[in-house]
Amino acid sequence: MKKNYTDALLIFVFGLFLSFNCNAQLVAGSDFASVQHSNNVQIPIQNVLGNDTLGGIPVTLSQVTVTQISATTNLSLQANGSVVLAAGATTGTYGIYYNLCEIANPTNCVEGYVTVYVTPAPIVPTPDTVTISTGLLSPQIILENALANDTLGGIPVSISDVTINQASSTASAYFSINTTTGNIMQISNPPPGTYTLNYSYCENSNPNNCTTTSATITVVNSLSTGITATYQDLNGDGVTNVGDVINYTYSITNHAASAVTNISITSADVNINGGPPIASLNSNATNSSTYTGVHPITQQDINNGSVVVAIQTNGTLSGNPISITTTNTRNLNISNGIKLNAFLDYNSNGTQETGEPNVNYGSFQYQLNDNGTTHDITSSTGTHYMYETNPANSYDFGYTISPQYAAQYVLTPMTYSNVTVPNGSGVLTYNFALSAANPYKDLGVYIYAPASPRPGFTYQNVIYYQNYGNQTIASGTVTFVNDDNVSISTYPAGSTPTANGFTYNFTNLLPGQSGSITVGMLVPVIPTVSLGDLVTNTASVTIPTNDVNVNNNTAIYTRVIVGSYDPNDKAESHGPQVLHSAFTANDFLTYTIRFENTGTAEAINVRVNDILNAKLDETTVRMVASSHPYVLDRVGSNLTWRFDGINLEPSIPNNSVIGHGYIVFQVKPKAGYAIGDVITNTASIFFDFNPAIVTNTWSTTFVPVLGVKNFAFNNFVYYPNPVNTVLNISNASTIDRLEITSVLGQRIKSMMVNDLHAELDLSDLRRGVYFVKVSSEGQEKTVKIIKD
Repeated sequence: MKKNYTDALLIFVFGLFLSFNCNAQLVAGSDFASVQHSNNVQIPIQNVLGNDTLGGIPVTLSQVTVTQISATTNLSLQANGSVVLAAGATTGTYGIYYNLCEIANPTNCVEGYVTVYVTPAPIVPTPDTVTISTGLLSPQIILENALANDTLGGIPVSISDVTINQASSTASAYFSINTTTGNIMQISNPPPGTYTLNYSYCENSNPNNCTTTSATITVVNSLSTGITATYQDLNGDGVTNVGDVINYTYSITNHAASAVTNISITSADVNINGGPPIASLNSNATNSSTYTGVHPITQQDINNGSVVVAIQTNGTLSGNPISITTTNTRNLNISNGIKLNAFLDYNSNGTQETGEPNVNYGSFQYQLNDNGTTHDITSSTGTHYMYETNPANSYDFGYTISPQYAAQYVLTPMTYSNVTVPNGSGVLTYNFALSAANPYKDLGVYIYAPASPRPGFTYQNVIYYQNYGNQTIASGTVTFVNDDNVSISTYPAGSTPTANGFTYNFTNLLPGQSGSITVGMLVPVIPTVSLGDLVTNTASVTIPTNDVNVNNNTAIYTRVIVGSYDPNDKAESHGPQVLHSAFTANDFLTYTIRFENTGTAEAINVRVNDILNAKLDETTVRMVASSHPYVLDRVGSNLTWRFDGINLEPSIPNNSVIGHGYIVFQVKPKAGYAIGDVITNTASIFFDFNPAIVTNTWSTTFVPVLGVKNFAFNNFVYYPNPVNTVLNISNASTIDRLEITSVLGQRIKSMMVNDLHAELDLSDLRRGVYFVKVSSEGQEKTVKIIKD
């Protein structure tokens, strides 16, 4: 019986062993991993079975199957047991549930869990340092990609992966970081010193992953310019006034460690003289001889009590352009004086207030010490300054409103008597207030030409229209009709072309307001036109209701076609002949004086003098237009225009604006002018202290009939033609002057004759066609000759 019990126990134990071996325990341990954010695919867990067991023994893929049950986005379980995190997964926690089953016993399964933490990739910034010289032209890159030495997750930061923001700092006024490129830019010129530019940036795919860093910018001196300013009483009158100058000398020093090249000085406030640019200036070297400067003193300078100018010293340092700005203040010795002031007094209180403009609606008069000499002063600005050093001098002042405005305004006061200027008084203002008397409309138009018409060239007419009334003109139209001999090449902007000209509309022309229109016209070549032909253009404006002066609503302008011409000249708008029967007591002669600086330096002051012909009524002189602010001083028939401080730069070939100036004024003939009367007029132009340039003498003849032929040449004879050596010219009237030009309009020679006969030696001319212009009794005739 005992043996049987033993056998039974063995059988039971063996069966129990077999039962445990067939259902070995499967255990899935939870997996945890932490990785840094990356734009690349990552495998945070190589094999989830690494901590799983079967029957207490580590399990292998040959024993089990691994199946993903669920997972968060961007995380997945592979068949080989690895866990894959997708590229660019943002920071956070990711998980996977999976099923683990025994291959030999498929019902023996267990669930497992994987947790993956994605942490931000560390940003490691490296602060930048950069040293630059003063004067670098802005904007300019001083450091390319400030992020180039920073890392994100151990690799260089890519500008496309982050967003940059600049922080406020002391450097913000001068430097900035480009948020697209990472470049640090200089945006303005800083003075020498050390600047810290703070900025931050964040990872685009992980906006909470940010850092703050900085760039330290050291600015050191490169160039400096010392300025010495010296006042010069240019006109020698002993007082500081417009037209005097400040002379400057410049001393340029290079403080940089290497040479600065191509150094020059420029300024908007000063006429810079000298050059060419300094080719090279070595480190610590100084140049004090290349450049000087001149500043014409303005009325604003005098009002301020000082002259403040800025210059720019330009050069190249280590391949970078630099520009250093230096300012200088020169205090002025302010004289005692008088300011005459004419203005529109809207509220009739006699005081000029904000919004009450100065006007040029008449002229100031003054007399010194009752000496009987009256100066009639017309100022384009409506103001006139006079400076006085003698407190014993006494002045009488008045203001006369021009006839075209006289019915519109009341003047208060009309005169000041026995005015003195005490020492230490400064500039005393004497007001002349013009207040509206009656509603008044007067719209006028004029034409003038900056240059004469020449065959084959374009010349311009400027149409000038102005509201001379005291009421706003709501709308109007300017109509221009060009001569048949010329064609319009450039229409004014906003105009409407017509068959023989154009129209131009305007609106809301305020009292005293004016406008101008410029039209370019092409003159045909010879023989379509001939030298001496007249070109007459016409402008008119619509006549407003109740316009009080219809005589100025139409303007006719006639110029003679010339070959070569003197850029300083005088002409009258009617041309050489005026139809006597059509010229009334209300009509004016309109003169244009042109001047041009053909020199090599700026003209600081320009003066134009015109002694009117005895047949002209000097009391009727009135200004129409000018190229620059002026003061017109009339003493009797002697007119003097002063353009003090005009600073007229040298002219440029084929440019009709730079270096050019003009005056347009009107005057009436004295009563009693008759057919055959000739009125001559000449002007003298002074540039600074240079001798006078005398213009041509313009002759205006009153004729009974306007015709193509000039009566002064009724018995005109010239021979032989063709000519070999001497050309004989005879005329019944005195021949004043002869001028020969080429077919291109170039002046070859000229001569004064003052006789009835002239012999013109042409032996030195080449064979070809020429034109001879003959002047007689203020008229001109041009003939064509052939030189054998």
